[in-house]
Amino acid sequence: PGFVDADNENYSLLSSSPCIDTGDPESELDPDGTRADMGAYPFFQILGCIDELACNYNEDANISDGSCDFSCHDNGDYSLSLDGVDDFITVENGPIPNQGNYTVAMSVYAHDIDDSYRNIYHQGEGDRNSRVGYNHQNKFRISQWEPNTDFIMNELIDIVYVFTESEKKIYINGVLVDQTNDCCSNCLCTINNPESDWMKIGGNKNNDSENWDGLIKKIIIWDYDLSDNQIASLSNEDYNPLAYWKFNSGSGEILYDFSGNGYHGTIYGATWVENI
Repeated sequence: PGFVDADNENYSLLSSSPCIDTGDPESELDPDGTRADMGAYPFFQILGCIDELACNYNEDANISDGSCDFSCHDNGDYSLSLDGVDDFITVENGPIPNQGNYTVAMSVYAHDIDDSYRNIYHQGEGDRNSRVGYNHQNKFRISQWEPNTDFIMNELIDIVYVFTESEKKIYINGVLVDQTNDCCSNCLCTINNPESDWMKIGGNKNNDSENWDGLIKKIIIWDYDLSDNQIASLSNEDYNPLAYWKFNSGSGEILYDFSGNGYHGTIYGATWVENI
C-alpha cells in the first residue's frame, strides 16, 4: 500500500502509494477535495513543482503538477566544450526507453583531430545500447549500425536519429541522409534496460574512451518517433520531449533538463563557451 513506516505503525501514505485516489468513488471526498484514498489516513495532496532545481520549486508540494519552470537557468547562447580526454556529463537515470520508438536530436561541433571513435552520448550495455557518434574513418556510428555516411567535421550541425522497431533514420540539418531496416533480434532493435541505466554524454559509459572532442549545444530526446514534418520544424516547436538539455546556463556543474522530467546531468571537466 505504500505506508510511510509500517514497522513503527505510521500508516500514512507515501506520495507514490497506489492507494491514493482509489477509494470508493461514492464516498465523501478527502479533506483536500480529491477522491477518497484507500486506508485510514488520507494523503493530503499539495500540487506544485517538486523539482528542487527548478526556478519555482515549492517545498510544500508533494505531487507534481507539471508546472516546473527552468527559465532562470536560461542565460543565453552557450555550449559545453569537451576536450576529448576526460570531459563528460553523467545522467543518473538515462531517459531513452528500454522498448518502443524514440528520437534523439543533437546540435554538435566535432574537431577533426585524429582517427578515433567518438560518442555524443551512450546509454546501455554491450550490443544492446543507444549511442550516436563517429568511427575511426569519420563515418557515423549509431548503436550497432555504422552507415556509410560521413560525419561533418569542424562545423556546427544538427543531427536527428529516429529509432523504430522496423527502421532507423539519420538526418543532418533536417535532411534524411541514411536509413536501414536491417533489424536483428539482439543488436539493432533493443538496448539493455536503459531506463535503469545511466547515460554518459560525451563518451563511452563503460570505460574512459571514445570521448567527444568538440562542442555540444543541445540534446533532446522523445519517447516516440518524430515525423519528417516535425523534424523540419524543430526550430519552432519542441513536441513535448522526454528530456531537453539546452546547454545554456553558461556556468556551474549542472546540466539542466528543461523538460520538467528531472533528467538533470552532472558536468565533469567540460567548460562553458559562448556564441559558437
